[in-house]
Amino acid sequence: ALLSDLLSLLTPCQKLFAVIEQPCYFTSTFGVHFSYPTSNTIAQFRLTSENPAFWYRPSESLLVNYEKEVRKGLFASAASAMALVDNSRRVAKKIVIDCYQNKVEQMFAKDEQHIFIQNLRNFVTHRHILQPDWTVHYSVEGRYATFRLKSDVLFRYKKWEPLAINFIEKNKEGIDIDILFSTYREKV
Repeated sequence: ALLSDLLSLLTPCQKLFAVIEQPCYFTSTFGVHFSYPTSNTIAQFRLTSENPAFWYRPSESLLVNYEKEVRKGLFASAASAMALVDNSRRVAKKIVIDCYQNKVEQMFAKDEQHIFIQNLRNFVTHRHILQPDWTVHYSVEGRYATFRLKSDVLFRYKKWEPLAINFIEKNKEGIDIDILFSTYREKV
């Protein structure tokens, strides 16, 4: 009832603006948002792994814990991204907004990243939990630690849609989980 009361106060233009152009307004008004739990864990891993002692055997359990948390976060991130899609569809059925479906199709229907995350959610919820590989890169800019999904592991799943396959193939060195979900969050 609260949602319908709030929606009744908005004009169709405001609804369209709130839902499509200003997700932060939609979030603050209706309490719907997408967050990805892997972000904090990966940031902590980056900091902690700078200490040389982190890489010695006594700290092995800490590394194992980071890996476990990233696995759980990957599962939760993929699931919550698609839950947001499902909730948006439900809201769109209750609120008639001109051009909503066209905008969704324009932004997401042929978006390789979106289709990849959708297929990834199916993979991790119906097949098995993925074990992302961690990598530490050293360059002139400095040190950068990432967790990546490697294409050879991803291609064990045989139900990728063509756009998801394109996305995997474009990321030959693996898909950086943090970049995957942070850029997706910007879209939604």
